[in-house]
Amino acid sequence: REMKAEELRLLYVAMTRAKDKLILTMCLTNAEKTLARLAEQAGPHPDPQALLQRDTVGEWLLLPVLARRDAGELWTDGAPETLIDPPDRWDIRLCAPVEAAGPAERVPAGGEAPAERADLDWLDWTYPDGMLADLPSKLTATQMKGRALDAEAAEETPPRPVELSFHRPRFEQRERGLTPAQRGTATHCVMEHIDPDRAADPACVAGEVERLVAGGWLTEREGAAVDPERIAAFWASDPGRAARSALDLRREFKFSLLLPARDYRPDAPKGETILVQGVVDCCFETEEGLTVIDFKTDRVTERTVAERAEYYRGQVELYSRALEELTGKPVTRKILWFFALDKEIQL
Repeated sequence: REMKAEELRLLYVAMTRAKDKLILTMCLTNAEKTLARLAEQAGPHPDPQALLQRDTVGEWLLLPVLARRDAGELWTDGAPETLIDPPDRWDIRLCAPVEAAGPAERVPAGGEAPAERADLDWLDWTYPDGMLADLPSKLTATQMKGRALDAEAAEETPPRPVELSFHRPRFEQRERGLTPAQRGTATHCVMEHIDPDRAADPACVAGEVERLVAGGWLTEREGAAVDPERIAAFWASDPGRAARSALDLRREFKFSLLLPARDYRPDAPKGETILVQGVVDCCFETEEGLTVIDFKTDRVTERTVAERAEYYRGQVELYSRALEELTGKPVTRKILWFFALDKEIQL
């Protein structure tokens, strides 16, 4: 999704730089079939889901272009239902494929030479590292969660289908309240901005939440979704007290780290790297070393919390590795704090 967003940005930049003339070309393996399929969803305002399902910038453009009245050459199966009457006219063409050259006969002065074919062997060339086309150049730390457990299995199973998700309309948010993800975001915001000296008492936490709402850090609905009891339970716990007493407490610590691609894909070529970015919820230094704490708002039970913690092991290990490389100091404690149980799991 991030890579598609970047492609969309580059497309916008490229198209808006043209001063006098803009020429766009696109090659299609099966033009008639592709254009007929796209025409079914073409229109002045293509459906967001239809755009999300397309994988090339050319198909993104074709969805509105096919609905233009001057795009008649592209209508392989009739015009789309909804057409656009643009104020300008584009020169839109569907060009037939160029056939490969046949035998070329040369007749030198000395006599008749055998027929020669055009050298098209270069068309059979295959990129030797095809898997690199599917290897991302950048990842977030959250994409690494569970990787330690499923890396080997993932190589033998088909990829999961793309999950299409869109922002909930605001009217639905007002009627149904915040989603679990939105409540989790609100909790993380409080953990980042709360005054640690006022964090171990539920009444003080409630006052801090009011301060964050008044300051614009949280909306009123987000503030109402935060449970002061849960927040206070962490800061009153052993890791919470250690965090409050630390001189160098850091929250929402952002990092970027260049890692070997084989850490993500064991079959990646040696020497390839991936840029990994992430945000550490909480970290601080003690006499023994660094402590990393990751806050989780998952719905877990005493029976499922251990399994869930293992799911996040790869993510926390990455946080620890990043901190060790950036600070030169060892990470001696890795903690997951589950608000649903007011419980810590050490990894």
